[in-house]
Amino acid sequence: MSDAARINSSRKIPSLGRGESGGGAWDGVARSGILVGMMESGLKPELWTTIEPGQDVALVVCDMDGTLLDGEGRVPNAFWSLVDTMSERGIMFAPASGRQYATLAKMFAGRASIRTFISENGAHVVQDGESVSVTPVEKDTAERVIRLVRDVDHRDIGLVAGGAKSAYVERRDDRFTEQVETYNAALTIVDDLTEVEDDFVKLATFDFNGVDDIVEDVFPGSWDGHQVVVSGTHWVDIISDQANKGNALRDLQKHLGISPSQTVVFGDYLNDLEMLDQADLSFAMANAHPDVRAAARYEAPANTEHGVVSVLERLLNL
Repeated sequence: MSDAARINSSRKIPSLGRGESGGGAWDGVARSGILVGMMESGLKPELWTTIEPGQDVALVVCDMDGTLLDGEGRVPNAFWSLVDTMSERGIMFAPASGRQYATLAKMFAGRASIRTFISENGAHVVQDGESVSVTPVEKDTAERVIRLVRDVDHRDIGLVAGGAKSAYVERRDDRFTEQVETYNAALTIVDDLTEVEDDFVKLATFDFNGVDDIVEDVFPGSWDGHQVVVSGTHWVDIISDQANKGNALRDLQKHLGISPSQTVVFGDYLNDLEMLDQADLSFAMANAHPDVRAAARYEAPANTEHGVVSVLERLLNL
């Protein structure tokens, strides 16, 4: 991986957020000093209706759960015609999610104009099937996690090594793989995770009995350069502390030659904060976490009201 393929941020202030390994609360998202200052000031975003219709837009980046997806977890039907309009105008749309790339690609299969994906909460950015940036877990750290999980005999757990090419597991019983397949469209069962030749972007552990005390029990001690984060009732992830959607968007903007002034971002939870900081047209959904609403420039209608669709129609003057 070349230096140009990865841009590191010096702003690393841990906080809380939500990811999508298991669809629950996600910890360990960095927040910039700018965003923290906005939150503490109590600033409120402007309503989306204050924006002049018709804007110079080149890139639209959108979180999935709680943002684009409706209350049933589906993409609104009206969004698909907007995808066609954006494609006709040369505007790129990129979903940004905690899901793996293969899962996102499957969700948008059949839409050739959707070519770019920010996956694994920013640890893996893909365009036209090729990696734009990868923020991997260091090899020594990955092997440490693998050994720790293998040695556990008092918990019903399994490890998923999320790679740039696929997700990988050693545990192969149906009870476990059914849980993993929910969030990983590309899954490979292997005999030895340490022998896999792929960049691991996330090490996710699933505990059937819940993860209330798993960090202290299984993953104690220092994890220099990495975050140990709870991502759901049954999931805990270990990722690089450089992995976030903001760094990923910065990589993508540089790759495409698109400025923040031409970028639109939609988000609802704390793992979207850095991403909001990378766009002049930043929108928090009405259902967003209060810190996200404080950090965004504008407020969009709730995801259950198809807020992304309404805002894009105004931005595109439709």
